[in-house]
Amino acid sequence: MSKPEDHLIRTAGTEDERIALSTLTGLSRLNLEMHRLGASGDLSSAAGNERFLYVLEGSATLRTRIEGQPGAETLALDSGDFAALEPNEWAELSTGNGVTVLLGASGPPR
Repeated sequence: MSKPEDHLIRTAGTEDERIALSTLTGLSRLNLEMHRLGASGDLSSAAGNERFLYVLEGSATLRTRIEGQPGAETLALDSGDFAALEPNEWAELSTGNGVTVLLGASGPPR
């Protein structure tokens, strides 16, 4: 069994504070990216495949909209919250105080 410290991923010095975990694991069916957003940060996720967001730390607001339909839904997310996104759903995550999230998406590695 590997040592627990072998699974620790340090983000200091990564470009744009973004890590493509699928690159590290070689998984091709699910892409995982960790995003750290500072105060007043935002992250957009275009429609096109199944995705999910998992809040590791902090809080954020998730605004979603189904392509071709008027109106949007807004959800408040805190640490430990999970949100599944449909393939035809556009989403924008924004934070006032900072947030760390895992963004998962189906498909080949990016």
